[in-house]
Amino acid sequence: MFVTEKKFRVKDGIYELKLEDGEVLWLEMGDAIFNEGDSIPLKTVEFLKEKSSYLKARHIALSSLARSDLFIKELKDKLFRRGFHNDIIERVVNELTEKGYLNEEESAKYLVLQKISKGGIGTNKILSLLISKGFQKERAINLLKEIVPSNFESIELSRFVRNKKEFFLRELNKEYEKTLIKNRKRMEVNSGEKDAFNERLNTLSLSQAKNKLREKIFRKLVKAGFAIEASRLTALKIINNNNGE
Repeated sequence: MFVTEKKFRVKDGIYELKLEDGEVLWLEMGDAIFNEGDSIPLKTVEFLKEKSSYLKARHIALSSLARSDLFIKELKDKLFRRGFHNDIIERVVNELTEKGYLNEEESAKYLVLQKISKGGIGTNKILSLLISKGFQKERAINLLKEIVPSNFESIELSRFVRNKKEFFLRELNKEYEKTLIKNRKRMEVNSGEKDAFNERLNTLSLSQAKNKLREKIFRKLVKAGFAIEASRLTALKIINNNNGE
């Protein structure tokens, strides 16, 4: 296999050898002993390809980590999608972990702090996010206990009530009007029972509208990662027009 071009990548401190089949090898100085026009034995080519693959994977990993914190699973997935095989990926991950470039514990702490600073999310959601990134569940639970204030969810839910109460009460009025119309169409009334009928109709329609909206708020909060019981009570506070303090 002939070398058709050779150049030095100053920024990366490596040599780049282009082969006659179009493949480009990245090599460190000690391996870049071939020059343009040289013929490389096929066995040597395979050996150099392995070294080149490692250097390219390492370069991609370091560039990715320079842009943002990554979990081990995220980095492995990124390298796998770029076509690197598992042996190369493991070598790169192990090296960067040993040198401190890849610190999953710090990445997890940063993510948790970022989420609780932004707010609007419960600890269950943060836990699921950590696990989805490959962080061990037990480690994630312990980290949340260490970092997240014990009153974090109660503060966030009180803020949710203050910020969203008026909106949901308007939604309740809309739902009540729709339910009232539906119920009036399907319920019969005798001329002598009109007042009693209207009272029953209003009571039933308001109860149904409250139940429907309360369930909607409850599902929204649970989906955001808040505890089930706390979400249920918060939904009740809003529906009952309570301040939630």
